[in-house]
Amino acid sequence: TWGCRSRFGRRRPFVVLGCAMSCAGFLATWVASRAKVQPWFVAGLFFLQIGLNIAYASQAALPADLAVESEEGKNGFISGLIGAHSFCGSLVGICSIVAARDMPVQDEYIFYVSALMVTGFIICMSVTEEPMDKKEMQPLTWRDIGASFGIDLESDLDFFWVCVGRLCYYVSTSITVFLYYFLRDIVGIATEWERRKILCCLSIVTLLIGCIVAVPSGRVSDHVKVGRKRVIYSSAVMMILCMAVYITCCWEPRWWLLAAACLIYGAGSGAYLSVDYALALDVLPKRKTSAEALGLWGVAGFFGSMTGPMVGGALLAANSVTESKVEGYTPLGYTLLMAFGIIATVFECVFTSLIKGTK
Repeated sequence: TWGCRSRFGRRRPFVVLGCAMSCAGFLATWVASRAKVQPWFVAGLFFLQIGLNIAYASQAALPADLAVESEEGKNGFISGLIGAHSFCGSLVGICSIVAARDMPVQDEYIFYVSALMVTGFIICMSVTEEPMDKKEMQPLTWRDIGASFGIDLESDLDFFWVCVGRLCYYVSTSITVFLYYFLRDIVGIATEWERRKILCCLSIVTLLIGCIVAVPSGRVSDHVKVGRKRVIYSSAVMMILCMAVYITCCWEPRWWLLAAACLIYGAGSGAYLSVDYALALDVLPKRKTSAEALGLWGVAGFFGSMTGPMVGGALLAANSVTESKVEGYTPLGYTLLMAFGIIATVFECVFTSLIKGTK
């Protein structure tokens, strides 16, 4: 977005471009799914993911462009709002799936296209950016693009630790993708429909708790005596407690333990996401634009979300059993999975403690 010379600003043209590409990708996957043409579906999905990331990276830079920490001191509040909206978005997604449960899955793609168009329109109409068509700017080179993937460890070490800590957070939280199998193997929910229904209810409760916690936690982090890092440490304690409860549930399955773990998880994730963005804003690199820096910040989260299921899946696969030709996973496998999440959370705290530019 740095080289954009549009009269509509730097970010909004890329928000429009990303939404347009995403809509085209959704429509391509919709057609391919109906026609059952797998190569087209994969190509459409690839195009869709590129579009979503373009739109996400562009809109993520807008709050950084509009907020001035030295004057307002409200980065935590802004971050809390962003976290709450993330939970609300996930909640709307789950509710849409529940509402369309008796409809063909392809019909949900139309809902997502509509949602993208509406949200993209709202973003573009609610922001006033400085026109860039008449400004003198240096041309963007391939060398500049390559340099955007690096972080200067001498001047921007704090931002590096923010990204590494964020990666660890998403490693620890992404292992919850195996909760469906946990309900099958540990809790003993036999039917797929029951597992889906219970998982949906637990997810809704977790998201609601996270949404409630996010904004107050962000506001608290703006207080000079609290700061961002203490909120992250509090979040880590809750996440470790949640995984410890899951480990207990592996060997003594109880419904109340499962419900308690979900409540704790919602509060912990809400607390972290309330300061996630603010922490990055506090230590933005000096030689990068906000969009460039937050793009790396986003990549750290993506790598964490990818690493967690890869390692977690390997741990479960190494402790699998087959009964009546049906493969499942042992309590030991899930215990190792949760222990892996605890280790990632501990490292998250360690890397966060190395940040010197903010409290």
